[in-house]
Amino acid sequence: MPPALRAHSATTQAQGRAAILAAAQQAITRDARARVRRGEFKGPVKRTACDERGGPSEGHADVVVYSCIAIAFIGPRTSTAPPLMSGQPFQLRVDYPARRFAWCRIVPPGGEGTGRRGHEVEPPAACGGIG
Repeated sequence: MPPALRAHSATTQAQGRAAILAAAQQAITRDARARVRRGEFKGPVKRTACDERGGPSEGHADVVVYSCIAIAFIGPRTSTAPPLMSGQPFQLRVDYPARRFAWCRIVPPGGEGTGRRGHEVEPPAACGGIG
C-alpha cells in the first residue's frame, strides 16, 4: 500500500452523531490541506463533505462508512441541479459509540480509456474497505 493511501485515525470528545461526523470532516480537511502543502495533489481545499454509503443499515448503524470529498472547487448552482463539486476523494469509517474514526485518501481508476485494469488500490479495512 502506498504511504499516501494508508489509513489515518483519530478520536474526538464530540457528543452526538452530527458533531462526531463534523470532527471527522475537519480532520480530513486538515489532512488534505497538509497534503496540498506537500504537493500530493492540487488545492486549495475549502472544506470536506461526506455522504453515507448506502446499505441496509443506512442511518442506523453504530459504525458507518462514508464517501467524502476534500472540496477544491464548487461550481454555480443551476435551477435543477446542486452545484458541481470537485476535489480529492476520501473514504471515512466512523465508529460512533467509540467516537473514533479513520479516513483514507482514495485514488479512483482513471476515466474512460485512461484506466489501467488491475492497478486499482482498495481502501484499507480500517477505512471501511470496499463494500
